Amino acid sequence: MATNHCYTLAVNDFGDLFSWGSNKEGRLGHKQDLKTGDVLDNPRKYDLFTNKYLKVVEVSCGTSHIAVIATKKSEAKEESGELYTWGLPLYGRLGYIDHDDDQNNQFDNDLLVYKTNPKMVSLPDKVVRISCGTDFTACITEKGHLYTWGTNKSGYLGVENITYDGDQAIVTTPTLVKTLVNKFIIQVVCGSKHMMCLTSERTVFSWGSGDNGILGHGNSYGLNKPELIKELKNDEIIFIAAGDFASAAINIKGHLFLWGKGKYGILGMGSEENVFIPKRVVDNSIDQEKIFFVSLGFYHTLCCSGNYIINI
Repeated sequence: MATNHCYTLAVNDFGDLFSWGSNKEGRLGHKQDLKTGDVLDNPRKYDLFTNKYLKVVEVSCGTSHIAVIATKKSEAKEESGELYTWGLPLYGRLGYIDHDDDQNNQFDNDLLVYKTNPKMVSLPDKVVRISCGTDFTACITEKGHLYTWGTNKSGYLGVENITYDGDQAIVTTPTLVKTLVNKFIIQVVCGSKHMMCLTSERTVFSWGSGDNGILGHGNSYGLNKPELIKELKNDEIIFIAAGDFASAAINIKGHLFLWGKGKYGILGMGSEENVFIPKRVVDNSIDQEKIFFVSLGFYHTLCCSGNYIINI
């Protein structure tokens, strides 16, 4: 399941993809009609993937775009596949330059018009993980390589070869993050202004905007390439999460670490102070729990406990 401030997407056990919420300007990829208008108040299935006998295995969404991994339904146990994106093509966040508007020819290829047909993104290998930020996207291939694209403002993408649209640094197609080419990446997460990734060695790297200590390096400096979060290097991290104002990690013991902006109690530290390096949450309510999942909202955080381990 994936959600943002105005719509939600979900995948069932059969690999069928559904969405509901705001379909204004056709942003969800469903045709608009007089009955539903701009809002879908019930889940609607994407027939495109069903008709192509594709099974959706993962979905992510940014503010104005959607990305999914889809594989052939005949490959029932396959967890990797081809990457499809749709939504607002501004800043190259979709991973391709398409001069043929899918359905709305009257708009004459305006970048402010939503692409309503999912389109495959060209990559050298099958994709196993995806994550969407506000105006950028990231994916991991079967070889453990990390690719990013979209706006590179504040070094969000961690890459060097960029072009400029006015004063906006952009990358329009998936680009290898060369700094991490010798690491096998198993998870990537995008916040609104930063990224983090988890390696097979259970270490965490972060980069992008450093506002409020969100990168976890002890300061508010931004980084234009991935840097190891030293505070977590010996903690055997198994899961990470990135939000608008905070970051999180869980280690193999089920301990939860949070850092970044503390306003509104986002970090669960009993105060609203900013935290500049990862700090374990030791509140009595979860201190004895084994945490296996954490999600960061705009003004809040939630986590799940138990003996379950997420397979990443």
